Amino acid sequence: MEEAGFFHEICALKQAEYGKRFKRMQTRLATLPLGRYTFADSTTGSLGAMTMNTTTDKIDKADVRVLVIEDEAAIAMLIEDMLLDMGFENITIFGKLSRALDAVKNAEFDFAVLDVNLAGEPSYPLAAVLQEKKTPFAFSTGYGAVGVREDFRNYPVLQKPFTQKDLADKLSKLVPQYF
Repeated sequence: MEEAGFFHEICALKQAEYGKRFKRMQTRLATLPLGRYTFADSTTGSLGAMTMNTTTDKIDKADVRVLVIEDEAAIAMLIEDMLLDMGFENITIFGKLSRALDAVKNAEFDFAVLDVNLAGEPSYPLAAVLQEKKTPFAFSTGYGAVGVREDFRNYPVLQKPFTQKDLADKLSKLVPQYF
């Protein structure tokens, strides 16, 4: 029960900070146990297609399909907040490799951020599928680049903990068309 109290405390702080935008995330997470979880979000029921902003000729970030693979709820929420602050709104989050693999095989994503270690299970099988589909991705890990398997070291690595600026810098190089 102590975890649930902490969760509600975090939700109250985030609600005050982000207002209505946080309501959607709070609703998704409220039914999940902390620590290990599996969930995906699609507010529209489909992943949709990207549209161009006709006034700037840039892709509308709200339509960009982002995949986040992270097994720690607090870190997943933090990454989602960072992406929302950057203007990305179509964010799908998974905390288990099997669910993420199913989603990636059946849907298209524009880019992904992958935790290297999902509760002791490496995310490399998912990275291989994304690589095969030519979906840009970056790893996130507390071990830095040395924590990434040799055959995937050419992909960007975000060392935990990272800031929104760190994430934006990596993504602007990984998917410059969105920045």
